[in-house]
Amino acid sequence: SDQLCQLGACIAACFEGACPAGQRCRGGACVADACAGMDCESGQSCVDGACQPDACAGMDCPAGRVCAEGVCVDDPCLTTRCPTDFECALDETQAVFCRAAASQPPPEMPEAGMPEPLPESAQPPAASGGSDDSCATVPGAGGSLPAVALLLLLGLLRRRRWPWLAALFALGCVSAEDSPEASDTGADMPPTSCLPQIEVCNGVDDDCNGVVDDVEGLDRDRDNCGACGHVCDLPNAQPVCLEGACRVLRCRAGFGNDDGQAANGCEAACVPSDDGTEVCNERDDDCDGAADEGFNLANDPENCGQCGLICRTAGVAEASCLSGRCAISRCEPGRINLDGLPETGCEYACAGDGASETCNGEDDDCDGLADEALDPPNDCLSAGICQGTRIECRGVEGWQCTYPANFHEGGEVACDGQDEDCDGQTDEDFPGLGTACDGDDEDDCQNGVTVCSADGLGTACREFERSAERCDGADNDCDGRVDEDFDLTSDAAHCGACDRDCNALNAAGFCEGGECQVTGCAEGFVDLDGEAETGCEYPCVPAGDAVEVCDGVDQDCDGRIDEAVVPPPEARCLDMGLCAGVLPACRGEAGFACLYPQGFEEGAETRCDGLDNNCDGQVDEPFANLGSLCDGDDADNCPGGVWTCSADGAGVVCTDDAASVEEICDGSDNDCDGRVDEGFNLRADAANCGRCGARCDRPHAEMACQEGACVVTACAGGYADANGIEIDGCEYACAGRAGADEACNGLDDDCDGRVDEGTTPPAGMRCDGPGLCRGVQPRCLGADGFVCPFPDGWQADETRCDGLDNDCDGSVDEAADNPALAGLGEPCTSGMGACLGRGVRVCNPAGNGVVCTAVAGVAGIEACNGIDDDCDGRVDEEILRRNEMVRVGIGPGSYFIDLYEASRPDATADSTGLRGERACSKAGVLPWTNVTHDQASAACAARGKRLCTDDEWRQACGAVFPYGPVYDPDRCNTTGGGAEPAGDSPGCMSGAGVLDMSGNIAEWADCAQPLDCRVVRPLLGGSFADRVETLWRCDFRGNSAPQTASGAIGFRCCQDP
Repeated sequence: SDQLCQLGACIAACFEGACPAGQRCRGGACVADACAGMDCESGQSCVDGACQPDACAGMDCPAGRVCAEGVCVDDPCLTTRCPTDFECALDETQAVFCRAAASQPPPEMPEAGMPEPLPESAQPPAASGGSDDSCATVPGAGGSLPAVALLLLLGLLRRRRWPWLAALFALGCVSAEDSPEASDTGADMPPTSCLPQIEVCNGVDDDCNGVVDDVEGLDRDRDNCGACGHVCDLPNAQPVCLEGACRVLRCRAGFGNDDGQAANGCEAACVPSDDGTEVCNERDDDCDGAADEGFNLANDPENCGQCGLICRTAGVAEASCLSGRCAISRCEPGRINLDGLPETGCEYACAGDGASETCNGEDDDCDGLADEALDPPNDCLSAGICQGTRIECRGVEGWQCTYPANFHEGGEVACDGQDEDCDGQTDEDFPGLGTACDGDDEDDCQNGVTVCSADGLGTACREFERSAERCDGADNDCDGRVDEDFDLTSDAAHCGACDRDCNALNAAGFCEGGECQVTGCAEGFVDLDGEAETGCEYPCVPAGDAVEVCDGVDQDCDGRIDEAVVPPPEARCLDMGLCAGVLPACRGEAGFACLYPQGFEEGAETRCDGLDNNCDGQVDEPFANLGSLCDGDDADNCPGGVWTCSADGAGVVCTDDAASVEEICDGSDNDCDGRVDEGFNLRADAANCGRCGARCDRPHAEMACQEGACVVTACAGGYADANGIEIDGCEYACAGRAGADEACNGLDDDCDGRVDEGTTPPAGMRCDGPGLCRGVQPRCLGADGFVCPFPDGWQADETRCDGLDNDCDGSVDEAADNPALAGLGEPCTSGMGACLGRGVRVCNPAGNGVVCTAVAGVAGIEACNGIDDDCDGRVDEEILRRNEMVRVGIGPGSYFIDLYEASRPDATADSTGLRGERACSKAGVLPWTNVTHDQASAACAARGKRLCTDDEWRQACGAVFPYGPVYDPDRCNTTGGGAEPAGDSPGCMSGAGVLDMSGNIAEWADCAQPLDCRVVRPLLGGSFADRVETLWRCDFRGNSAPQTASGAIGFRCCQDP
């Protein structure tokens, strides 16, 4: 069979994945896939073999919904059941089909285009009556619907809360086994497994989940309210099921629900009230079965959203009702809608005019706060006790300085060392303060200071001490006399001068005629210096006869000890050798003694040192032969030394050294052996050739002595005996040899007196080449051999950057030999953003690297144009809000809105641009059009902004038209042939200062109430393409699907403060 029974509908058995490559299942048959191999661009999709704009591109539908032709619809797969091992999928038209599940391989096809028959266990039982249809119908059901249509219809019926009808359709196709006819035949049919269907209230587990009648939507199904079978049937009432309970929706004419109970329906007969005239009070006043008919709660400002809710409350001058919500258009003078809530009306009384806030206790700017965020004046004194004084705003008192309690404006009132008037001076109103003064004492000196009196009411003299006269040459008591209380002629403490005291040390004295006199010394002391000032300064007791003797005592008390004493005759000293000139000397308490010098030896001498150590007139007398000649320990027989004292003085040694005297050729017996010049052959000795001392030494030559005459036997390398004269040896410097071949080496190889003559460069040596080597030929440079005389600038490995081929390899300034030259000749840049300069890398002036010729431009001011104007590496950052937005409203609820319609960053006056990473707001460029609602929202978000709500947009636009209440075709672009650059119609400005809010292009907005945006989005202000005056009004709201885009649709952005 080519069909299966699925969810009560007969569908083809050709499931997706069962067709060969290049074909696809369509209508139950494998057909050629016209889109096979098609690769459409972004934003397009393949339909019947052609790439077409994808209306769903950029659409983001919520969970449970899919995009179909640009509109989000319920996902049909949510109500579709596929057989085991198959899953539901959607084709490009969002029609459902079943395909092999990802974990299951697709069934094999026996031949192209024909599905393989299902296994017998999966075949549905045959219907009675011999029908070859695998899915029989219930008698009277009228046949089956196509599968996809039925599935979509079932989903629609369930969403419309008509599950009973969905169940009826679901029963329109059942298996033959379940039909009454099949049950009557008694045929021996195999049992069938549970086939999942939509669950309905029928006492059967339709969806095969093990639970009976677990139906969705019982909370709102009037026929199964809260539970299956619970029908809402209320007397005299039209019922409704809300939250699983029956409620009265409306009463029949003539009845009312006076007790408010739903169970007894509309139990009371209706009695007309208010003379039978219907008023808005949620009651049926005219007993016609309907309450409050004739009242539009959606836009009635006297009954806005509910009866009795008046939009024009206290302080409201003008109000309207929009979609059941009050909107305040204008407040009465002196009133403000501070909290932004229409329910409270213009609740805030404010006499301010919106001007800047001042310190006066009033809310000048009408933002709900008085005297807030003020910049205080700098009017307070800050010197003296006023240091740290602050200025405070004290409401109606204005700005007040927080001076301390003892502040006195205008002058000092107390003398207390403080600056009470804060003028930078202390106690300046009390004259003489701090000056010198003479207090109440015996002197006449001003040795006090004028200070504040103890009570602070005046001044007083504070004197620290009395100035008594002192002997110091000064007038201490300020009476005009100096030292008048002292007699310098007789005062022993001040004798002749102040502080000259005659009562000196160890003496008694007095003053006479201004000079000190000593009357006597204390016992044991002597006035040695005769000075009265020092007294008897020398401690001494004179001997009886006062004669000085050698004993270490000053017998005559003259300050000297043992002076001029004479040794006795018996005191004598040795006077030879080391002791010459030694006399007896006084040694104090030790008496007279002989002071011999160091080295003196008493008795026999023990040291050999050339001195008479024992002072007996003889020197080193114990040491024999001292000073006589001697022959040391050597090979000669010559006495070449003298006996002398040894270094340690313990004996004598011979000064002859260990070296023997060798015989030399000099005509003498040098070694004292009785023979002269023995061992020398004057006929063959080149050092003594013919005679002693005649040496055969000649320059650069090897010499020999033959028969007592010198001859040249050979020359040193590099020299020759060119003149044949023995006396100058080998006089010619020559590194070669006679007859040798001359070579280029800076030498005379053939020793002919010429260098490098007739030489030729080696075979194969070549200097000529490209670059600097052009025309260069080898040259003999002596010791350097043949070289290539390259010009200045030549390099073996090119490292210079100079535009030349320095290494003659045919390449100029190559980087292979010098990485510093990498990039030479390549393009380069300097700076970034708008400052980007372009150039090329060239050699630097030093020739050792490269430099870029690019010069960076001068940074400008950042603008929203997709360009890094200030050259900091960031694009369109931190554009000042004041340059592109205006604030609407004050206080809470205020917001900022773009001055101009949004434009692309690269837009110009002639092009809308191509870049779409963010939205700009600037004049003189074409606005951003052909944009969907979601794209507009994303562009605003990229700038840290958002789409305006419809309420914000209308508030910024105005009441009727931006420029006033009467349409003016010349103000805005409402009759043009296309969009014009933003701001080109300066007359199209709203009271808030916003441009182009009427005409030009219609603008996307968000909904202030989310429920208003469930399907469509606001499109405000109309466009150049509209032809109806109403569409250009501020208070008109157009709507469109969010995926709509055209050349007449754009947007503008808002931002919270």
